[in-house]
Amino acid sequence: MTGTPWTTAQLDRIEIADEPDIPPPRSDSSPHNPLTTWLVRAADDLYVRSRRWIRRSSV
Repeated sequence: MTGTPWTTAQLDRIEIADEPDIPPPRSDSSPHNPLTTWLVRAADDLYVRSRRWIRRSSV
């Protein structure tokens, strides 16, 4: 999946976050209940995992 590239400052802030809760969007763009997520930064890439996959997220 390709999207807007993350800036180094954004990646630095995300990298130090402690399991943020992210509300994934529904098809009508309203948010679901927040899900605890695990973020892994590898160089300039960001991988997001939760108890279920989040297909799309934005910061």
